[in-house]
Amino acid sequence: MKRVTLKEANKSLRIIVKETGYELHNGAGFAEYDAFGSRGKVNGFPEFFPDRIAIDGSVNLISPVCEGKELVIKLSLDTTPCLEQIEAIKKAIEEAAGRNYRKVLRSLNKGLI
Repeated sequence: MKRVTLKEANKSLRIIVKETGYELHNGAGFAEYDAFGSRGKVNGFPEFFPDRIAIDGSVNLISPVCEGKELVIKLSLDTTPCLEQIEAIKKAIEEAAGRNYRKVLRSLNKGLI
């Protein structure tokens, strides 16, 4: 499966209401959630799906009234932990690249002297 960025994965988000809970689909795959909003099975990249979701208001998952109608769900995602990890990785790469660059320069300078 191709790696995608958080921005690419969240260009589209589809929420499906099922009898047993919810399914979130995006560019990184899909995740199943129980009726209480706890994440279960993930098909794709788990880091792109929240551990829990909260649905404002009550929805009767087995109600035939929901069938065939549009259901609007407000979803809030806290991507702060992912973004912090990405920044830490970027910083580590930049530091390693800087160290390697200085080593190469020293090696070249020694060869010229």
